[in-house]
Amino acid sequence: MITIDAAKAIGMKDKLGSLENGKLADIIAINLNKPHLYPLWLTPLRAVHQASGSDIDTVIVNGKLKVRDYNLVDLDQAQILSYAQKEAMKMIKRSQLEDKLILPSSFWNNHY
Repeated sequence: MITIDAAKAIGMKDKLGSLENGKLADIIAINLNKPHLYPLWLTPLRAVHQASGSDIDTVIVNGKLKVRDYNLVDLDQAQILSYAQKEAMKMIKRSQLEDKLILPSSFWNNHY
């Protein structure tokens, strides 16, 4: 209901908003078999209020499998994370915030 009504509202009900042949669609599968998602009742409410991105085990975008069993299918996650870390560090240096990345000496009595 939410997706088709939203598609109607923006004048795109012929292109998206429902799972039909020829329409654009993104689909996720949520693994509800996790302790924080029990007990097994009111599934839609559990999915909305208790599940998070880490519970999504499958993603299909416009008919193409993107995530299977929590793993990216066509992207190198390690490479992406490495690039993101490098770019974040560049931003920290440009902002002159390197000192904010140092744990204070009082943190856990400095036993880390």
